[in-house]
Amino acid sequence: MLTNYIPGRRILSAVSQHITYNEFISRILGKSFSNKYDLHTQVEGYFDGYDSRCDSSIVNEFAAAAFRFGHSLLKPVFDRLDRGYRVLSEPLHLRKSFFNSDMLLTPNVIDHIMRGLVTSSMETLDHSITEEVTNHLFENKQVPFSGMDLAALNLQRARDHGVPGYNEYRKFCNLTKVKSFDELSKEIPSHIIERLKSIYNHVDDIDLFSGGLAEKALHGGLVGPTFGCIIAKQFSLLKKCDRFWYETSNALIRFTEAQLTEIRKSTLSKVLCDNSDTIESIQRSAFDLPDPFMNPRVSCKNLPSIDLDQWKERVSCTVGKVTIDVGSADRISPCVMCTCTKEGPICQSLRINNCLHLASTYSKESVLADHVCKVQCAYAFRAFPQVDIARNGRLLNSGPKPILGFST
Repeated sequence: MLTNYIPGRRILSAVSQHITYNEFISRILGKSFSNKYDLHTQVEGYFDGYDSRCDSSIVNEFAAAAFRFGHSLLKPVFDRLDRGYRVLSEPLHLRKSFFNSDMLLTPNVIDHIMRGLVTSSMETLDHSITEEVTNHLFENKQVPFSGMDLAALNLQRARDHGVPGYNEYRKFCNLTKVKSFDELSKEIPSHIIERLKSIYNHVDDIDLFSGGLAEKALHGGLVGPTFGCIIAKQFSLLKKCDRFWYETSNALIRFTEAQLTEIRKSTLSKVLCDNSDTIESIQRSAFDLPDPFMNPRVSCKNLPSIDLDQWKERVSCTVGKVTIDVGSADRISPCVMCTCTKEGPICQSLRINNCLHLASTYSKESVLADHVCKVQCAYAFRAFPQVDIARNGRLLNSGPKPILGFST
């Protein structure tokens, strides 16, 4: 049974956060840019960067322009693959799929599509967007030219939301605010600058979506510096302003370190395996194309799973041979005391002020077996090596009676 203070939904939220920040973000921004904004996940331990004064709300620039970069990655068709990753006869055409859910009634079609998605490369992120969504979005086949234009919708949406032009965000993201089109050459290829000149009267008129897509990609990433800046700042806020961020160190709501270790095993590949019907093998990193050496395809059984036993309701702790109820404390050895908490046992050494009293309570063997006792009462052993131990506290050696002794 899962504990009532950490519901299943919170575990799934943690898995989603871990996959997003551990696998997805670095591929969009590149590792160096991700590290610049502290978007990496912890390898171990907790995250102490929560800021109660900041706001994690989604900003307009992110929602209406920057995070729509994926529209440039859309493919016009999607391959469907069988269990052996062989291409099935008919691929999925995007324009034929809008408002057409009949295809989902075909057995295992979702698994076929997912295999195709993790095996096929995406389109290049650039100023181009497939005709499937610029001329045929939500098209009614019975009505000529009824398809909508997704790129035009993005531009109009940003204008309706009052999002300033591309040049303003160059300044916001520490790039130079340019005065002419030719000054864009460092971030935008020359042939695209020429196309921008033919569309916009002035460099200040360039829409954020148009300018952001036109930029050269960051090193190791997909988007350019302006989109990268907006996306990184948004995901930084989503992490630092979230009181329930899965790596929080807040003692009242945090996961245990053992639970965090399990969450950190999560990968998108394993999620796809666990939630499919027929996917039996997949590459270790679903965000990267399969490669025999760098990203081999393995059996789903060989991918690490989350051990939900770490979330079982704890009623007691077992330390050695001693069982302690939650909220209680007990000695597990003469000089060590353990307290059982919901997160597990917490043990600490006891300070021994009177070795004689200790020896009258515990057997010689148990005292000698306790390293903490040996350290604190070593003088007794050194001073009286001939002393035997009896439960009534009397010395049973045949020699002269010592002034001090170690006895039980």
